[in-house]
Amino acid sequence: TTTTTTTTTTTLHAIREATFGMGCFWKPSESLLKIPGVLNTVVGYAGGSLGGNVKPLQPPSYEDVCDGDAWVESVMVAYEEEIISYEELLDSFWEVQEPRDGGERQYQSFIFPADEVQLEGAERWLRDATMAGRRRVSDGLSVSVVNIEYNANNSKKNSSDTTSSQNDGVLFYRAEEYHQEFWQTWRPRVAIAVFLLSTSVDLSIVNASVEFQELFKSSTLTLLVAGGVFY
Repeated sequence: TTTTTTTTTTTLHAIREATFGMGCFWKPSESLLKIPGVLNTVVGYAGGSLGGNVKPLQPPSYEDVCDGDAWVESVMVAYEEEIISYEELLDSFWEVQEPRDGGERQYQSFIFPADEVQLEGAERWLRDATMAGRRRVSDGLSVSVVNIEYNANNSKKNSSDTTSSQNDGVLFYRAEEYHQEFWQTWRPRVAIAVFLLSTSVDLSIVNASVEFQELFKSSTLTLLVAGGVFY
């Protein structure tokens, strides 16, 4: 009698988290999901433990963020370290972020390292990019807009608090549910609304020809849906 033994090898992959301020968080959170190795993104508010003139509310609401000067709209990224390194993720952060000009902390570009290892990697990445005078190819954005914010004195999160994630260096609060997967949720709804609108407009009241009416409807649908897809 021959006995065959099958050995199953289980490979464990390290799942890490990284947090970035990238301007309005809707689009960057979706863009990062297209990067190989990125498993999930969550939008929220970070940096309030360091910024602002008044002690920030915890947890903040979207209104608190908009009306105050403490919190930053941020994206927390879960990524697989075997596929993409933290430094490579920083390259992706740099390419897809959309920080706004002006003094609004809410929409500025931030790297929020979770620990000393990420802090070292972020400082090295920014130092090298600064020395190289790095600018984004798509629009010439200077790397000088990027800030690093780290607080080694932050306390660990309360285990009963399911709305926040507290690593060594960053306090992150998950944003309201209507902000999560915003464009993935709303793009199909916008497309349907545009379709219904384009097919209900009656141009005969301005004596438009049938051919022009059809052209108007098809062109409106194509342009507006395409705008929703690429935003």
